[in-house]
Amino acid sequence: MSSGSLLVAKAVLYFFEWIWSLCVFAVTASDLFASNNGVKVCLFSEKPSVCEYAIAAGVIGWIFLTILAIGVLAGGITGKFGIPPRIEFFTQAFLAVWFFILAIVLSAELPEVRFNAINAVVAFSWMLTIMCLGSAAIAFLERNKMDDDPTMGPPPSSMGVDI
Repeated sequence: MSSGSLLVAKAVLYFFEWIWSLCVFAVTASDLFASNNGVKVCLFSEKPSVCEYAIAAGVIGWIFLTILAIGVLAGGITGKFGIPPRIEFFTQAFLAVWFFILAIVLSAELPEVRFNAINAVVAFSWMLTIMCLGSAAIAFLERNKMDDDPTMGPPPSSMGVDI
């Protein structure tokens, strides 16, 4: 894979991750979480903490993805001042675990009567997990490609240090 096709693949994945995380917290906040006479009601379960967690997880993931997308894509376009693939890999791996936990929590709290909004939030959470794993894999491949590049110099482990 060339670096141009990696950048395009990352841009597409980042776009969908960004939109999906926005949908997770927006749909939860607008359709699944309401206040009825001062009492918070969550359509996932009797506990409003499930909806609060979904909103918080979506917002935090969205912020991480926004910062990461700006850094990685700006660095890929300009050729400098980008986020290194190692940082990108670990951030995407963290986000994959983050959205995996969210998907498990939301799936465990599914009510018997399901609305389309509930199904959408659960599906977006699972898809975010898979897309973050895909982005982490691309970052890992890019990192390994940089390690194989002879113009990068010797790897850190072979800089004259004998073990």
